[in-house]
Amino acid sequence: MHIEKPKHDFLDAQHTREILQIFLQQPTPKEMPPCQGCQNHVSHKCSITCSDAKTALSTEPDVHPIETNVVPLVYGLASTRLTQTCWSCEGHMDSDNNLIKLPRVSFYTSSAVYPQLLHRHLSKLGMDKKLAYAWLVVLTDYAQTWGQTYSIIPDLTFIKKSVSLGALQNDLKIIADNLQEKMKFEARLMINELDQWLQQNSRQ
Repeated sequence: MHIEKPKHDFLDAQHTREILQIFLQQPTPKEMPPCQGCQNHVSHKCSITCSDAKTALSTEPDVHPIETNVVPLVYGLASTRLTQTCWSCEGHMDSDNNLIKLPRVSFYTSSAVYPQLLHRHLSKLGMDKKLAYAWLVVLTDYAQTWGQTYSIIPDLTFIKKSVSLGALQNDLKIIADNLQEKMKFEARLMINELDQWLQQNSRQ
């Protein structure tokens, strides 16, 4: 089925292109630490495995450090420079070994283009069968904030067998691995698509 491209009223292609270029200009973690509380940046050690990340990424490091298994994805999103994480959970089991909380990370962003890049990254990982479960980027409505909020969550809609928290947490690491670099790759592809769209519409 052919999916029609958006009309001019629904896509400011030039502005979108500028937003993508802003992202491509963001420094890498080795060039500048993504953690707001980083006190000792060592470029060749700056990664999702940094032992200080759980506190350096948190706005309340003494009370609520980032949970260990979700640190990689919070770090990865912080590395984009253009998303602000606001809530995260590594997932939890109850005393009877039942999964009661799913892993997820919620964030704000300055443009809906960036969650779209993230969605493309997740889709590619899924198509390449690198993830144990499908993952989505969804709009989230928290009553405590009026800001437009997005969440990365597992999609368990068609899962009939028991869900493995360990596998979900491993997915978090796979999604986060070199996240900025992989989202920049998607940004370059999107710029190419926009350039083609602009060229075609300039002839009409």
